Amino acid sequence: MKPFIHFDQLTKKFGAHTAVDRLSGRWEAGSSVGIVGANGAGKSTFLRLLSGISAPTSGTLSSSGRLASLLEVGTGFHPELTGRENIFLYGQILGLRRAEIRAQLDAIADFSGVSAQLDLPLKHFSSGQKIRLGFSVAAQLRSDIILLDEVLGVGDAAFQQQSFERMQSLLSEEGRMAVVVSHHLGTIRRMCTQALWLEAGRERLSGPVADVLEAYKNAYAAPEETETLPANPWIASVRWSNSLVAGQPARLEVALNNNSPLQRPNLRLTLFNQHGEFLAPLSPVTSGLESILWPKRARIVLEFDRLPLMRGTYHLGLRLTENDLELAHLPVALPFAVEEGLYFPKGDTFAPRLNGLWLDPRWTVAESNPA
Repeated sequence: MKPFIHFDQLTKKFGAHTAVDRLSGRWEAGSSVGIVGANGAGKSTFLRLLSGISAPTSGTLSSSGRLASLLEVGTGFHPELTGRENIFLYGQILGLRRAEIRAQLDAIADFSGVSAQLDLPLKHFSSGQKIRLGFSVAAQLRSDIILLDEVLGVGDAAFQQQSFERMQSLLSEEGRMAVVVSHHLGTIRRMCTQALWLEAGRERLSGPVADVLEAYKNAYAAPEETETLPANPWIASVRWSNSLVAGQPARLEVALNNNSPLQRPNLRLTLFNQHGEFLAPLSPVTSGLESILWPKRARIVLEFDRLPLMRGTYHLGLRLTENDLELAHLPVALPFAVEEGLYFPKGDTFAPRLNGLWLDPRWTVAESNPA
């Protein structure tokens, strides 16, 4: 029997809170389904139900085929065991015999990029290395259905491309399927043929990936003429202070509504192109700005001497945390356009292919003047 996942009126409640609300659908072999939605929409809970980690409160769920799930850092791993031992442990959780795992051991280690540390206890691995190792096991072994939750963006650009190519290779084989959760719409667009948009645990829209992602982006995009943000109590505004021209100075301002100082804050901005493909991260922490305390009504400013973006349309995502606790997450906080400019000294305006950027503006934080 070919692999499939079938769910009908699937519901998961935690006390009075309904995390997944009466979802129904059927996915067949050859499908690659992306699940999108804001934080708290029920994406990870839904994947846990599909994987069998959690039991539904009501509704039915059935599937056929060997299933591998990589839902979070350390899933199926033991911190005191070595990387090598964890490969065998995770493989056996997937239902594989030790002989099968042993035959793929070298390929798994090489793909993960952690061969040199394979005999160290897993507790000495970084979070990224754990995810890479887990993904490598799931990707190399012969699983019919793979469930992935925010793991294809891990590692450097080379590993991300390697992971994407491996998934494409798997899905090209007859009888395989994947279900992918990601905030990176470019990952969903490139990998998936279908998409499911969740909102408050319910299906908002499902269908061809291009149609669903376009509707999702439009729902979260701020109208450019009003600069209105999606409702959020923490973010007052996100705006460029001038029109944007490639190679010219640019200034981005993020004003917060925090009524008291923030302890160990971090603001992570993510840059995407018009296709929803991830280009670059922006964070004061990685830029070396001290982030021990931010004042009331903080105003964060990013200044570029020469904007390193070519002509085109882009959007910024935003995530604000305090002591690693998420305060705000806006997948599309600010759409914007960049005009053509003379970026190069000789006046060249050619556009090389962009797979990603490293942006390093100057960051400052000060208290906003009262309105």
